[in-house]
Amino acid sequence: MDSSLPTVPETRQDNAETLTSVRGIPWARLQEEKLRLLTFKKYPQNATKLAILLANNGFAYIGSGNDFDDRVICVFCGKTKQAWREDEDIEQTHRALSPHCVMVIGNDGGNIALSPSGNGSFDRTGVSTHENSRPTRSQQALPENSAELGIVIDKPKTEEYCTYAKRLETFHNHWPKEEIVKSEHLAAAGFYYEGIFHANSHLSISPPLFHL
Repeated sequence: MDSSLPTVPETRQDNAETLTSVRGIPWARLQEEKLRLLTFKKYPQNATKLAILLANNGFAYIGSGNDFDDRVICVFCGKTKQAWREDEDIEQTHRALSPHCVMVIGNDGGNIALSPSGNGSFDRTGVSTHENSRPTRSQQALPENSAELGIVIDKPKTEEYCTYAKRLETFHNHWPKEEIVKSEHLAAAGFYYEGIFHANSHLSISPPLFHL
């Protein structure tokens, strides 16, 4: 068993203070979104929710890495969640579990969101595939900026989709299953999906895509 995995109560009365670290990352530093994302390196490929969306909503991965073990904990309210359904909305579920969580009510509560500085490449889970993004106990292994985490450098034309997480979310459950191009690659390149015709579409395919 992985000794870096924290012990979390099975009841809903979760106590985040019992955790001192997750996968070698100190608990206090998990207020940084980019470090929460690093906890998902062992996140199962068959999980229904994308890692980057969970991290964006305040969650860190505390599962075993085994198939379908998608257990996460909110760093800010201490609530845990597992067995995510495909049709389940992350934000709505978080609100139901913890209606007063700072991530739910819109108060940053110390959350350090990803800051713009470039684009990166991602695997299916939404975690950067760059070698130097793999979490270790050495802080030198932690990314120094968000170039590896899907953030654009220039000011986007559509600010709502300035992060990789928000762009990728537009494809979820809507992008054709046959995938002409993988949605992860499109989101990393700065595209988002609207699902309706638009004269300014930058790709001559149907359904249309839009670039920031």
